[in-house]
Amino acid sequence: MLPVLEAGLKDTLGSIRKISSKPLLYDHQKLGCDLPGTYEGRMLDLIKSYGTDGVFIFPLGGKEVLESIINKCIDVELTPIVCGDLSYKGFFAEEGGYIDLDVQQRIYLDAASYGVSHFVMSCNRVDRIKIYCHQLGGMIGQLKIIFTGINNSDCHNLPDACSQLKHNKAFTLFDNSFNNADEYVSALNTFWEGFKKKLEIS
Repeated sequence: MLPVLEAGLKDTLGSIRKISSKPLLYDHQKLGCDLPGTYEGRMLDLIKSYGTDGVFIFPLGGKEVLESIINKCIDVELTPIVCGDLSYKGFFAEEGGYIDLDVQQRIYLDAASYGVSHFVMSCNRVDRIKIYCHQLGGMIGQLKIIFTGINNSDCHNLPDACSQLKHNKAFTLFDNSFNNADEYVSALNTFWEGFKKKLEIS
């Protein structure tokens, strides 16, 4: 895996760094579902060495995996960004899936206990965002929340999701369901109109 990762990151991130100095976040697609030792070797060193600033972690491999990745991120100066909830229906047990709600809650709380302040939350699960922000804010202060699950059908949830943040910082991660720039603009307009109503802006 490492040779493939090395070749891909070197070319891709090198090209991006030529045109942008913005923070680069690496999504390995469910980093955190392997054995703990997987993340104690060269993998995160490589990710950092090519200019990545942070990594998304989805630690269904367990608490030991979560801790090992966070510790390694700290060692190599990568920002750990912990994911919990997924946006689509059928993920949680109460929706017919396999994951209990308290599992995701424990992931966020354990991550906060290790000093993590960056989290990914689904914008269409506003009731869960309210719970998480209250609990996590009491542990670590200001949170940095990246909202995901943002598409043409769910972008109207963003104003309600943002209203739960209070003094915390919010960022957005649009999904790959958009086919062109016009669809992005449409989604942003929907969000802005809803946000104005929320804040009573004319």
